Amino acid sequence: MRLNTVRRYVVNHLVTVLAVLSTVIVIVPLIAILATWFTWSHVVESRLLHQDSCAGGMPGGGMANGIVGSGIVLGSAADGDSGGNCGRCLSC
Repeated sequence: MRLNTVRRYVVNHLVTVLAVLSTVIVIVPLIAILATWFTWSHVVESRLLHQDSCAGGMPGGGMANGIVGSGIVLGSAADGDSGGNCGRCLSC
């Protein structure tokens, strides 16, 4: 009985350390990206964020489709429902 308690204690702390470590590994690049974004935000035009993408080879364009697509993927992942939303369209 005592050995089982020690093993559960060790595994619990090991998993906790791994969870904290994986969180830090994900958060550090996010903070670096946001710091870079705020550093260079005066250079970036606001049209870049809300303008649709242009056809290949044409000047201009924006990131609106990428932002919407990322929102769909994150929303369906946060929802936990793997069915219904295929990520290709809003009407699935």
